[in-house]
Amino acid sequence: MFESTRRLRLSRSGRQSEATISCVLVGDWSSFVESLHPYEWEQLGRARSDKRRSDFVAGHHAAKLAICAQLATWLRPSSILIEPGVFGQPIVRCPESARVGVSIAHSGGCAVAIAFDVGHPMGIDIELINRRREATLRSQVVDSEVSLCLAHRVSMLEMSTHLWCAKEAVGKAMLTGLTVPSSLLEVSSVVADHDGYRIRFRNLIQYGARAVRIRNYAVALGHPRDTELQGLDSTKALVAGVAHA
Repeated sequence: MFESTRRLRLSRSGRQSEATISCVLVGDWSSFVESLHPYEWEQLGRARSDKRRSDFVAGHHAAKLAICAQLATWLRPSSILIEPGVFGQPIVRCPESARVGVSIAHSGGCAVAIAFDVGHPMGIDIELINRRREATLRSQVVDSEVSLCLAHRVSMLEMSTHLWCAKEAVGKAMLTGLTVPSSLLEVSSVVADHDGYRIRFRNLIQYGARAVRIRNYAVALGHPRDTELQGLDSTKALVAGVAHA
């Protein structure tokens, strides 16, 4: 079993804070069930397939690892309840929950989560770069975004996956996911840097995203636009290590 967390430093208007990212292997899910809260067992019982059950358990376990590390306190994982809000977003219920929010994602055998101060909303998404999903992903790229993708020396499949993840991550930060009109999430710029890509949105001037490739995965973090993220290298190493385990 391979699991771990990493700190991500956030800088905004001269103020410093932190978020915590966790990643686990979905295949280890049977060893994570003891971390479930009694009400989460009820949610698990409503899952209709083995995949849904494994994603649910691994995602919640990753979230609880991140929450405990973010709060820098020991909590029994089964004492933490993560329940869906009215938009399906994860809501943390625990003695320290007033201070922490969480976002969860899973794809291709990996589950990731990010825990953050509720005053600084964030979202995370992960997607296996998979040719079998290329048609679906490319169908979500609007005409104005095609030229942004073609400007970078990677495949259209990879760039489409990055844009998908970035939109999903920002949607999670807004607590809506992809339930908003797609035009609201139209990308206006994709700028490459040493960590990956900085992504901005035409109609969401208050949000931005960072997108990176880690082995065969695209991972994106949605965040308030003017926040600078430090520590992405350790995050990339974390996910790469879990994916390789």
